[in-house]
Parts: sequence; C-alpha cells; structure tokens
Amino acid sequence: MEILAYFEQIRYLNELIRQQRTGTPEQLAKKMQVSVANVYRRIRVLKEAGAHIKYCKRLQRYMYTAEDYNLKMKDFLS
Repeated sequence: MEILAYFEQIRYLNELIRQQRTGTPEQLAKKMQVSVANVYRRIRVLKEAGAHIKYCKRLQRYMYTAEDYNLKMKDFLS
C-alpha cells in the first residue's frame, strides 16, 4: 500500500472514532473499504502510537478512552 494512502486510512479511522461513527468492525471495514482484518490492524497501529481505544459492545462502536488523544503523524515515524 502506498504510504500516503496508509496514513490517510489512519487519519480517517481517527476521524470516525472521534465522531463516534465507526459502528461494528464489519461496518467500519465497509466504510474504510478494507477487510475486517485490516480494521484490526489499523486499530492496533493507533494503540501502538499511544491511543487508548476500546470497543463498546452496547454502543457498537470504537471509542477513545482518553478524550485528550490527539493523532500526530510523528507518532508513526519513530
């Protein structure tokens, strides 16, 4: 995958989480036009960059558990 497209996916995922619009992993995969496995990989990438993310079964969406998380591309370049 082209590096810019990869970062765009991460940025889009961050936006969806912030806007509380992810839905289930299957719905999120459809929105992002990737496989469910890729959704899990992107979530893991955000977690490794310091994001505290959880999935709420009741609300059926991903959410940040630390409201002050701010995605920075430099987190991925170390």
